[in-house]
Amino acid sequence: MVYLETDRLILRNYQLKDINDFYELMSQEFVARHQGFAPLSLESCEKSVTKMLDNDSYLACELKENGKVIGTLEQRKDDDGSGNYTIGYEFSEKYGKKGYATESTRALIAHLFLALDARRICANMSEVNVDSWRLVERLGFRREAHFIECEPSFNQKDEHGNPILDDCFVYALLKKEWQHTV
Repeated sequence: MVYLETDRLILRNYQLKDINDFYELMSQEFVARHQGFAPLSLESCEKSVTKMLDNDSYLACELKENGKVIGTLEQRKDDDGSGNYTIGYEFSEKYGKKGYATESTRALIAHLFLALDARRICANMSEVNVDSWRLVERLGFRREAHFIECEPSFNQKDEHGNPILDDCFVYALLKKEWQHTV
């Protein structure tokens, strides 16, 4: 079980009580657009939360002041023994521009490097998700790759009915780089 606290947030494993907040988050077109899926139904969210219970790879981002889950963080360790992790995050547009994503992602990064002995953390995102790549840049990540036409754009089709593909960025941060920033 993971439990992390910041000044304003609690990062913890998902619980059944989070289904409605998770639905509120994942049914937003804003969130879906940057994740490449259609907004999720309540039934899909119930199934997702049930699968995430007791899974340290998915963390609910809860406001300390009222217990509201406003975002989710994900981390996945590569199976090759390299100490590489990939992170992701989704936050409600309603709570945007308040520093919550930065605050919680900073705590997740510290947890991965210090508690789980990560060597390298990556983050992948669409080029059009400017807030996301600016977030990781603020946290010290460097852009390592720019892939052309790699990810379907949300509900966008060309004149022939084919999906429009967005360019993607890959960012990374090594533990030794991170240690120089804290």
